[in-house]
Amino acid sequence: MIRPPKNIRRGLLRIYVLLAVPWLCGFGYLAYSSYHASLRWQDLAKTWQQKMEQAQSDPTAMAVENAMRRAVGETSETMLNGAIEEQDKSQRTLHFALAALPMIPLGLPILYIAFLWVVAGFRRSS
Repeated sequence: MIRPPKNIRRGLLRIYVLLAVPWLCGFGYLAYSSYHASLRWQDLAKTWQQKMEQAQSDPTAMAVENAMRRAVGETSETMLNGAIEEQDKSQRTLHFALAALPMIPLGLPILYIAFLWVVAGFRRSS
């Protein structure tokens, strides 16, 4: 396999670092924030479920819940559906961020090695 001159390798390494560090920081932060958003929505869903179970077992709480539904309408169910959609969105964002995270740090060295291998194939054998 051919080796490029030292100054070319150093320049390519600098380009790699210039691309990889912001890439890792950006998608790392996206994964971190999506994970915590997902946890927040899971806590909200657990709280909602506990309140609904408590309301079903307590006739006074059930009467209050029914009064709130009459006063507010069906917005509470709409809010729950919105929370479920937001949790799904944060889960999809988390999976995307985790899939995209290694693309530049792993993909560029692999492409570099493949490129050198292809170029070496065009050299004359001595």
